[in-house]
Amino acid sequence: MRRILTVVVILIVFYVNLAKANEQPYRGIEIAYTINGEVKVEQFNIDVSLGKIITLPVQNSKGRIVQRRFLVSGTKVVNVSAYTSHRNQTDRSPCIPAAGRPFPGAKAFNLCEHNREDVVAANFADFWTKMLGPSHENPRYLRLYTVVDRMNRRYDDNVDIWMKDIRQARRFGRNKDVAFFYLIPID
Repeated sequence: MRRILTVVVILIVFYVNLAKANEQPYRGIEIAYTINGEVKVEQFNIDVSLGKIITLPVQNSKGRIVQRRFLVSGTKVVNVSAYTSHRNQTDRSPCIPAAGRPFPGAKAFNLCEHNREDVVAANFADFWTKMLGPSHENPRYLRLYTVVDRMNRRYDDNVDIWMKDIRQARRFGRNKDVAFFYLIPID
């Protein structure tokens, strides 16, 4: 009986998350990347729905833009806030997130050098997980984010978007019941 009740609760939570994700009218996806030290943002009109395979341009470790295919595998409705590399909001190494190195032998990931607002802190997803969430600059578009940091344990259902400017992060504030989509790289 208890197992059946657990399955029913999980299904209800899944369908509530799916309904909230489908309610939000997005026009497409924004992708941010750096070319010659300048951050560029492009917008693409792509339909995002569960089970769909989408192709997005992604900047690889050598700085080249490559086309990657992703499977939209799930959604999670969370509260969203923003943080910066300001000493009051981080530990002793404000530019180095909890993810550290992207692969063995690589140098540690540095938020300040990366300088793009496409990384997030989230406790519910593995490091380097790709997620689509609302763009803080244009809420009608989704933006591709990568999980590179963690939050305090009490913020399990939250996402913190890294921003360059503390004033911009404060203006962003806190948003409730925002849908994020999980992406699984296919190739």
